[in-house]
Amino acid sequence: MVVSPSGLSYAAAAARPTMSPSHSRKKRKKQDDFPVLKTPLAPRKRAKGRLGTIKPPKKSAKRLATIKARDRSARTGPRFEVTTGVEGWQDLRNSIEQKLPNPKVRMTKSKNGGLVLFPEDEVTAAALRRTTKLVERGPRRPRVIIKFVDRLLEKDLIPWALRKNESLDISEHEQSSIKPLFMLGPRDGHAVHWVVEVAPETLPKVEGKSAYLGMTKCKIKFFDSVTQCFNCQGFGHTAQKCREEQPRCRKCSGRHDSRSCTAQTVKGPNCRSGNHNAASANCPARTAAIRRLTRQTDFGTTDLTPNDS
Repeated sequence: MVVSPSGLSYAAAAARPTMSPSHSRKKRKKQDDFPVLKTPLAPRKRAKGRLGTIKPPKKSAKRLATIKARDRSARTGPRFEVTTGVEGWQDLRNSIEQKLPNPKVRMTKSKNGGLVLFPEDEVTAAALRRTTKLVERGPRRPRVIIKFVDRLLEKDLIPWALRKNESLDISEHEQSSIKPLFMLGPRDGHAVHWVVEVAPETLPKVEGKSAYLGMTKCKIKFFDSVTQCFNCQGFGHTAQKCREEQPRCRKCSGRHDSRSCTAQTVKGPNCRSGNHNAASANCPARTAAIRRLTRQTDFGTTDLTPNDS
């Protein structure tokens, strides 16, 4: 039974006589007025997240595939690094304009404070090659990772073993362009993972395929991992070539060694946000670094003809 605030039922409260105007305001407050019934609201659907936070919607697999395909189709070509620094840029510019009055060049700054020139056509690239104090860097070749390779298989035999798989259809010329770079995986295991550099025309033949190397069947995947420094936690270089004097913590992004960190909060040192450490695969800065590396890789879309570096 629904009752009023005084304890009476709604029917009994309605049957009570109305107080006359002579009653005081104090007594009038005691009169049973029907409380306004609130309309029940539909329960809200809370987004499932960590610690009550709403996670951003994840990109669909189709959207990610479109982004990867666009990055692979980006036009690649040689780049020229300025070795004189920004101070000597005026003399270098005059030298380039003497060879070509209207060079088509895109220019950007490198991480070490230098300049990088990207020619837009072969005529400009030829003029830059004739200019001193410029170092030409060719586009990066694709890399694949071969999973679970027999540790006893020698490094120099990996290209030969790949060609022996007739299903891959690797020619003798493509075999000579296959270069094993380094190993990954446990040091004491009987199988390791080999990162191998291949030619752009060889990548479609081996990516996502399986091959027999030694005594094992190996899976071949595209290797899109980016190098990370253990000193500053940045991408694209190692600790041996790091220019930072003070280390940066991979957990809290503080200026101290990660092994001595006692912080309770986690903060990405590269994106300066997010509840993750520097090695997290969900870091936006890592995703951006992988995309830059992919766009600098030659997938067969090179318009110019750079020198090998």
